[in-house]
Amino acid sequence: VDIQIFAFKLINEYGVSWEYCPGGAADMAALSRFAFDNEQFLQFSPLLVPSHDPMIHPGKGVMALRLNGVDNAQLRNVRIRNIRSATPIGTLLGGTYENIVSQQAPYMNGYSMNMVNAVSLTFCKDAVLDGVQITDIVSDTGLSYAMALWYETQLKIEGDGVQIRRVLAGDQLEKEGSSGQFTKDSYPNLIPQACGIRIYDDDLYRVAVSVADDDLLVKQYCIVGHAGCLLDDDEDVVVYSHVGIVDNENVEQCEVEQVQYEQIVVGHRDAVGWKQGRYVVRYALLVLVIVAALFLYKQRLSDFCRRKMIAVDDAERAPLLM
Repeated sequence: VDIQIFAFKLINEYGVSWEYCPGGAADMAALSRFAFDNEQFLQFSPLLVPSHDPMIHPGKGVMALRLNGVDNAQLRNVRIRNIRSATPIGTLLGGTYENIVSQQAPYMNGYSMNMVNAVSLTFCKDAVLDGVQITDIVSDTGLSYAMALWYETQLKIEGDGVQIRRVLAGDQLEKEGSSGQFTKDSYPNLIPQACGIRIYDDDLYRVAVSVADDDLLVKQYCIVGHAGCLLDDDEDVVVYSHVGIVDNENVEQCEVEQVQYEQIVVGHRDAVGWKQGRYVVRYALLVLVIVAALFLYKQRLSDFCRRKMIAVDDAERAPLLM
């Protein structure tokens, strides 16, 4: 907001511009006068618009690895794990909305700050994946993609292939008892999608994935969300990956990952708690030192004052008035 107000003032009052045009339905003139001249707003003026977001970069939320327009990228023996977003759902204080100013679909749809993408490739030609492991990709309230392949991306999976385990979408949102709360059109908070390998393209910019054997080179376990890769999944047939098969029945794999995930979370909380406890102890000791110093200072000052006091004869004291 600050840079928008400043840009508005430079462009409109000084004719200076760096080809940045702030967008949005807001009374920028009134905001500029308020910011620079302390001129108060008129009552009930439509100065601000909720959910206005002028950031034009595609893709928000949490990302581990993102490649845009990179050719001949070779990802070999790459390990990505423990990527999590604890962002709450989008607020409705400003009402519902479908699109945000400058938001680029399909990368962003509705509220997008709680998305999690482990790997995102866009317009990447001749990329190679070999020995890539993606584990524990979790969004508490939004969608989770282990790998997203967008527009005109050409990908070859070879060698030790790709292994994806534990991708959770909307992990902290109750599925039972919330039927209808999150749907494919419940803007701004859409139903959380979970997907192992998500492909999004069109007839002009096709995505091509080359893999010798899906079953051997692409292994995927425990991909769970309120919806699969597509918002319009059939309830009986949910697609959890556009490449290969997802095994959500392997309880052993899921339980192992669950234990590891919980250990990581608990370990992190313990570490944070230990650091916080250490700081509390330090502050407590500092307070004790200050109190002790003040006490000693008061004692010394009191002794000093006693030594400096002049003795007064009782005869000099005025009698109390009765």
